[in-house]
Amino acid sequence: MKNIIFVDLDETLIHTFMPFWGETPTKDAETILLPGPKGKDEEYQTALRQGALHFLQILRNLGDVYILTAATKDYANAMNRHFGLGFTENQIYSREDVQAGQIDPAYFGKGTVYLYDNLSRHENNSKIRFLRPLGEVNYVKVKEFYNNKTSPFTHEMIKELVSCIS
Repeated sequence: MKNIIFVDLDETLIHTFMPFWGETPTKDAETILLPGPKGKDEEYQTALRQGALHFLQILRNLGDVYILTAATKDYANAMNRHFGLGFTENQIYSREDVQAGQIDPAYFGKGTVYLYDNLSRHENNSKIRFLRPLGEVNYVKVKEFYNNKTSPFTHEMIKELVSCIS
């Protein structure tokens, strides 16, 4: 059986700084523009977690990898493109997908399901319910990412995170 791996986006692979919450972007934050309402672009200051691309590469060697995020589809696609995360649009499941509650088990086939997320399991009921049609969800808690000084993906962290995948 194959491994079907879902990875959260915000606070797992990237962090978008929120000035209205008092956050100051770090030097590694990059400006990303998304079309906003009434034709006015929305600006995001976002940092890629150090080691995130390596982490995704290792996961891809262990199974089929997808993004599952509470963010909007447009935001997730923009972050994917900007940071070169390597997902196709069909590999990104967003807020809209979770709210619609439709995921096609036939598309994925038989496999073992994993969800990597920074939230605790009990805070992620909507994502777990969304994935349930695929089978039992093996939940892997990832240390939250807010800046690369305190929480990069180190070799040891990646080794620990992937050790649960058979």
